[in-house]
Amino acid sequence: MAQKAEGTQPVEIRGRLLRWSLVAYSVLVLVLSLYPDPRELIPPQWNLTDTALHFAGYLPLGVLLALALPLSARGSLGRLVLTALAAIAVGALYGAALEIGQAFVGRTADVRDAAVNVAGLSVGVVAVSAARLIRRT
Repeated sequence: MAQKAEGTQPVEIRGRLLRWSLVAYSVLVLVLSLYPDPRELIPPQWNLTDTALHFAGYLPLGVLLALALPLSARGSLGRLVLTALAAIAVGALYGAALEIGQAFVGRTADVRDAAVNVAGLSVGVVAVSAARLIRRT
């Protein structure tokens, strides 16, 4: 019994670390989304477009969401697809809520920004799903 407890401990630690990473990154996205002028927080030499910032900001969120959702080691392809769709749905709802919240801090909500958020999020989710699929085979 002691061996089993020792064997699950690293998995539990990784799970906690992943969940806290997801929470921390979600808070970062929240702060940047509701900050009056987030360009003030970005080094000027980066010279990124608004679209690139949205895409790059949501891609890691997609990765973290996909990793945080449970998937059994013997999960079927259908379960993998459902996990990916759930991660995209959760992330899209979060992004939409933040876009709407921008109206309350003097910024404008933009449907194009929301679409780019979902695109970045989806790329992150698909990357994790593809890696899981490759690892399974």
